[in-house]
Amino acid sequence: IGIIGMAHVPTETRIDALKSLMNLVACNEAAREVAVRKNAIVALAGLVKRIPSTDIESKSYIGRIIKMISIYVSGRIFIQEQGGTKVLGSLSKSDNSAIKIDVAMALENLSRCKYQLNLVDEGCIDSLFRLCCHDFNKDTVPVCRFSSACVRNLSTNRTTLSRLVLEERLMPVLKIFANCPDVETKYNTCISLHNILSNYSTQEIMIR
Repeated sequence: IGIIGMAHVPTETRIDALKSLMNLVACNEAAREVAVRKNAIVALAGLVKRIPSTDIESKSYIGRIIKMISIYVSGRIFIQEQGGTKVLGSLSKSDNSAIKIDVAMALENLSRCKYQLNLVDEGCIDSLFRLCCHDFNKDTVPVCRFSSACVRNLSTNRTTLSRLVLEERLMPVLKIFANCPDVETKYNTCISLHNILSNYSTQEIMIR
């Protein structure tokens, strides 16, 4: 993690360290906790800026790492505080379907955290829009399913909900979900709309 975060170390060496971290968190639950507590997200945030847009493989490593460490429940608030949402936002611009799925799964995991405002404030909805604004196929449907679950989770918290409905791309995202052929995605969308429209303070905003 230290090498990944060292800006003066050659990028190739940092990528090698990235691969090692990915292998560790993929098969070792204890490593996920250590990665969070050793500020792995901060290191990844610094590295993702140095990776060329054409280096899909290295970006996929970062997406997989964040997806795996987001499984560690107690670390989700720390991942948000360390800028994990912004890193995922950067990765959401990729056209690679595997990266999109990893990003959507990580966002869905983070949305299960009790403290969700950071997620919304740092552009989670914009990331979901970029992930899902494509034609539906076997690769994009799972992305929509995880993304719709993320919005559903965010809509269950009244504090987060008041902030969520102010997002300009919330309705476009919900419309994408509603048009998705996947039944689970439609179900998540119905729950989100119910939560929004059953709250007087947010229903007025959404109707406008």
